[in-house]
Amino acid sequence: MTDVKVGLIGLGAMGGGMARRLIDQGVAPAVFDIDTDKVAELAELGARPCASPAEVAAVAGVTLLSLPNSRLVEAVVLGPDGVLAGAPAGAVVVDMSSSDPDSTLALGERFAEAGVEFLDAPVSRGARAAREGTMSILVGGAAETLARVRPVLDQLGTDIVHAGPLGAGHAAKALNNHMSATALLAAMEGFFVAVKAGVDPELAVTAINQGSGRSHMTDVRFPLYYLPRRFTSNFALGLMEKDCRIAAEMAARSGRPMLLGALTSQLYRVAVNRGMGAADNTRVLELMEELLSARLSAQPTQ
Repeated sequence: MTDVKVGLIGLGAMGGGMARRLIDQGVAPAVFDIDTDKVAELAELGARPCASPAEVAAVAGVTLLSLPNSRLVEAVVLGPDGVLAGAPAGAVVVDMSSSDPDSTLALGERFAEAGVEFLDAPVSRGARAAREGTMSILVGGAAETLARVRPVLDQLGTDIVHAGPLGAGHAAKALNNHMSATALLAAMEGFFVAVKAGVDPELAVTAINQGSGRSHMTDVRFPLYYLPRRFTSNFALGLMEKDCRIAAEMAARSGRPMLLGALTSQLYRVAVNRGMGAADNTRVLELMEELLSARLSAQPTQ
């Protein structure tokens, strides 16, 4: 438990889970979301409802942001009733969204001008981990600021890594999701070929997991989501596309080639352009099946 007054803006799958976790830990956060029903639900559990991001920042020593993208983070921070309009000098704002590092650095300058400390701290492991306080949190920013908010983050995650200066957390998160998505698509291709050759997909996954082709995707996500066709990871495909795009843009700005990553990013862009952005990201399986004329289920060889 922490004595720090905490605010939380953005009460979707991740932010809502974090708010409930804080309440369970005896921390009653000040909360705001454009969905007033979500605010009301948390108020019934003990959260303090607020009418604007500015009000949250005015009453909280540490304000957490959990929003879909950099554009919304910027709007919530810089708007007339935004975080900067309410945050007093000496407060700390922590962006736990998956944002663009360049946007994060630009916001950092605005916070510094106002005397407000700022960290980027994107999270991994999904909505269940947010609810249970077992997230992985990658933090960018000053070590001294991280030390100040560590009692709050300790309520939300079991693995808190200081990735480096401001923006490093968002950079690491985007690259993590890029590598995760690329590994997934490679695994799907391999299993499609195995099934076409007459190998039972469950046996194929078991066999690969005994060898060097094993990954988090084959070990955890195929048995949990793809083999049973259970599309319930609670992370939107559009959000994965955004992170892959951020990674590709980072590579382009640095002058580094990203061969496989560019293909991964474009495949997710195809899915978004087909109207799958709001669907669970695990449904990329269906796109790959269509594009490769394959299916992840046993079928006779030809």
